[in-house]
Amino acid sequence: MKRMKFLSIMLVAIILLLFSAACSPSAEIPMPSDSDEAIEETSGVDETLFTVEDVAAFDGKDGQKAYVIYNGYVYDVTDHPQWQSGSHGGNAAGTDITENLKDVAPHGISKLGEVEKIGKIAE
Repeated sequence: MKRMKFLSIMLVAIILLLFSAACSPSAEIPMPSDSDEAIEETSGVDETLFTVEDVAAFDGKDGQKAYVIYNGYVYDVTDHPQWQSGSHGGNAAGTDITENLKDVAPHGISKLGEVEKIGKIAE
C-alpha cells in the first residue's frame, strides 16, 4: 500500500515536471538586448538621411517598402516575414517604433539585427 502511494506521488511529480518544462520558453527564443550599441555596431549604415515624413511614405502597403525608425535610425523591414502586412505586434511600418520596442516587445531590439539599417533620421 505504501509503495503504491509512493509510486502515485512520483508519477504526479513527473507529470508536473514535464508539464512545466513544456510550458517554459524555448531556449531558441533570443533574449532581449538592453544595448542599442549591439544593433548599431552590427549593421553598416550609409549616411542616407531621412525625415520622419519620408519614412511615413514607406508603410508596406500597396507594394510600398516597409521602413521603421528605431532610436534615430531607419530600418528596412520589407522582407522580414513578420512585417509582410506592413505591421507587426501593434507597430506600423512608416513609424517610429522606439518606445514600443523598448517597453512592450517581448524580443526587445534583438530582431532588428535581422534587417538592414539603411539610414538615419536627419536632425
